[in-house]
Amino acid sequence: MKTIKKSLLAGAICASLGVTAPALADVRTIIFEGNVEYIDFYTEREGVQLDNEESIVRFRAIATYDDDRMFYDEYSGMYWRDVYFEDISDPEQAALVGLTFQFLDAMGNVVPQSSIPLEVDLDAPQVDESDFEFYQYYYDDGEFIVFDNEQVEPQDVGEYVSVDEGYDVEFDYREDLEEGGCTAEFEEDYNCGEYEYDFDVYNYNYMMMESPLFTDTGTELEPVEHFGDGEFYFQFDHRQYEYIDGGETSYLELYAEGEMDTIYFGLPDADADGVPDDVDQCSASLTEETVMFGEYDSSVTNYVDEQGCTIMDHYAACPEETTSRGIRSVRSGPSNCEKAISYELVSDGVITYSEARLLRSALYNSQ
Repeated sequence: MKTIKKSLLAGAICASLGVTAPALADVRTIIFEGNVEYIDFYTEREGVQLDNEESIVRFRAIATYDDDRMFYDEYSGMYWRDVYFEDISDPEQAALVGLTFQFLDAMGNVVPQSSIPLEVDLDAPQVDESDFEFYQYYYDDGEFIVFDNEQVEPQDVGEYVSVDEGYDVEFDYREDLEEGGCTAEFEEDYNCGEYEYDFDVYNYNYMMMESPLFTDTGTELEPVEHFGDGEFYFQFDHRQYEYIDGGETSYLELYAEGEMDTIYFGLPDADADGVPDDVDQCSASLTEETVMFGEYDSSVTNYVDEQGCTIMDHYAACPEETTSRGIRSVRSGPSNCEKAISYELVSDGVITYSEARLLRSALYNSQ
């Protein structure tokens, strides 16, 4: 079992990690990178800070969406999916299925944030909005025009043709803080945390001289990969509000903007474990953050190997033991298969000896 040590939280950037994706028909991942030219952070909360701000020079956003849930608006040239959960309340209709933000240093390494959640919880129980869209508008002499989805050349319509295009990704959710919660009948009982994530990429392509962000097939807009300079920009805005007894008690805002210089695609990864589907031997991985045996938490990171199998997948694959007569074994402890896994993981360099001891302890306690 050849493996690599890769955390589900900090592993491959070709998926939005930590999100258990539903069964999807056409999962796609777009990765955006750019230089951070301005950053602003403000909070009133104790113990919350922007870590290592002096090291932050770049930004990465990873958005995973189901293309089969997108709609094409022929009139405006927009490929979009807006789902307001307060109206529809069905997460299976949302196109957005994964969203992660990262700050990077000059070497391209992630600058971790210990007190600001940048991996969005799309499984939050009270989702207000899930919005994933991209758009492409044409203008002639400043006036909005439509070209029936045909390839547009400047000489066809006028002297000044431009394209306004971009991405708009937004996710807002709430969580109950105290009794009464977010759905309190009376304002004085409103005890709620509200969280907003908004990410935008935009490009005003004057005279269509720059490479566009999308190609128009006539039935949809297809994103285009981009490497290098370009008149592309990004904005990222994350806000948190806390209300106790109907009044705002604390506030947090993290804002960043800059030039977007790289857009590329991740390989399809339906279970969002960081391993592309074409080499993933565990197509529906158990993606808990740490290895769990029932209610027992081993505290060991649920690493995923290069075959796309997490540590929990290996334990789950162990068959029930039977006697020599084929009768199901009645036992009170782990099976021989389960006992052997921690030793194999140590041998393959996936976990340390101390992590193996933690796994065995939790395994035995769960029996």
